[in-house]
Amino acid sequence: MKTSICAISTGPTTHLDHLAPLCEALQIPLIVTEPDHEKLAQIFYPMIEIQYRPLRDLHLDFLAKWEGILTCGKFWAMELRPLLRLIKGVDVRLIFAPHGHSDKEEFLDEPIHQDIDLVYGPRMKKARKNPKAIEMGNIRRAFYQKYKGHFDTLASPFFQTKKQNVLYAPTWESRATPTSFFEQIEKIVSLLAGKYHLLIKLHPLLEENNPALYHANIGQYESKATFIENFPAIYPLLEKTDIYLGDHSSIGYDFLCYDRPMFFLSEKGALMECGRKFTGSVNKHQRELSSIRKKHLEEVFGAPTLDEKELTRKIRMKFLVAET
Repeated sequence: MKTSICAISTGPTTHLDHLAPLCEALQIPLIVTEPDHEKLAQIFYPMIEIQYRPLRDLHLDFLAKWEGILTCGKFWAMELRPLLRLIKGVDVRLIFAPHGHSDKEEFLDEPIHQDIDLVYGPRMKKARKNPKAIEMGNIRRAFYQKYKGHFDTLASPFFQTKKQNVLYAPTWESRATPTSFFEQIEKIVSLLAGKYHLLIKLHPLLEENNPALYHANIGQYESKATFIENFPAIYPLLEKTDIYLGDHSSIGYDFLCYDRPMFFLSEKGALMECGRKFTGSVNKHQRELSSIRKKHLEEVFGAPTLDEKELTRKIRMKFLVAET
């Protein structure tokens, strides 16, 4: 790609899985600001260029040298672009990469201030109220399928049992929705562990927001359930998941690709139509919900995923059109 673009990850490690597929498609480097993030990225995403640059070195001189910056941060354009224009006299285009589709976004109803807005499909495009947003489809799943052998090898230690795999994926505590993890973990383990292989995919912000309680729960239940930490790639886990249990995590929308049973610890949000409320049992096939899940899947991820050349062309065209 002729335009000089980089991707920058300053957020939780989950953002790596959202940026890496785009970095490969656009053939651009991924810059991370934490040493442990660099190590994790090298393990999971060796197919792209990873660069470590401490946060203190993301100064205006460095940022100003790029024509475009790809990030999962919602407000980079609003906060940085005026400074770069005023102090450095340059107009850097900010590209927003979504980090999952979640009902939480609709609850917050916060605008995305970006120059180039990437979305999965029509539902996200409508929610953004941006008719110029680029629909790219489910680029993360296409990326997983391309490197399936690599990712499945990384996930294989979690699936060494013949029991059905139940994946519990709690979201983190936010202004829009509370996490179910701290209140529900005891109930979930007591009802499901043993009969099923219970895997618990932990969001890194759960630890950051409440480290003491986070580690206390892991210590108490790690002999009964498999806790998954520092594993940014989600599709190799979902590939072998038989039953999904969640609250408002965007992982629930990712799981729609598999049309398998889903249970929820909440009744709020459109995704809840795709499964049943968890009342203590997950022993339901839910075949009657298949058409509803497929409908939501189509609305969220839309048309087939753009190939790399077409995605690159669409983004590059945005640089050739003067937009404010």
